[in-house]
Amino acid sequence: MLAGLVLIFAGLYWARLVQALERRGVRVLTLEDASDFQGVRRNLRRVGDALGQRPAAEAIVADMDRRLARSAGAWKGRRAIY
Repeated sequence: MLAGLVLIFAGLYWARLVQALERRGVRVLTLEDASDFQGVRRNLRRVGDALGQRPAAEAIVADMDRRLARSAGAWKGRRAIY
């Protein structure tokens, strides 16, 4: 069950909320903003660890990596801006 865990992305404006939740005994996991795939992997693993579900997190990371590998070259050298 996921009750009792709150996930929050890092940010200065969340500090007071995090403190208030923690004072009330709520377990808070603060995640850094993932600006690349390595950051996404890191966040998935941290959530998996926090929930005691590291194997499930690793399976999600492995699936993501397989999909990324399959898409390699899909742009045929063209660049994209996001």
